[in-house]
Amino acid sequence: MAAVLAQLPEAVRTTLSEFTAAAQQAFAEDLLSVVLFGSAAEGRLRATSDVNVVLALRRVVPKKLEAIGGAYRFAHAAIRLSAMFILETEISVAKDAFAVKFAGCGPAIGAAATLVGAIELATRLAERAEQIV
Repeated sequence: MAAVLAQLPEAVRTTLSEFTAAAQQAFAEDLLSVVLFGSAAEGRLRATSDVNVVLALRRVVPKKLEAIGGAYRFAHAAIRLSAMFILETEISVAKDAFAVKFAGCGPAIGAAATLVGAIELATRLAERAEQIV
């Protein structure tokens, strides 16, 4: 993951780091993983690209979602961050649901080329209860 992040523009790295820190603070032990996917993870990020992440959570607490709202709005405005929040219990269903649209994946540690790869990686990280980024 560090190699992928090192190739991103400084503004993207900084904003991702700040968003991830806010997510860790807001969700604490409920945050299982944060996985970067799409063009940013593939090293193909352009000025018009979204920066896509999947956050895998043990459970959703509305107050915790509210707590990350400001950080998400800032990151969305700054780097076009697009975050998908997924519950640990939804991972297997999501992986099957998105498999047709996002065929083929090549996940690395903490980064994946496709949404399916990101969900598969989130699954493995959730099994190890590891946090990424």
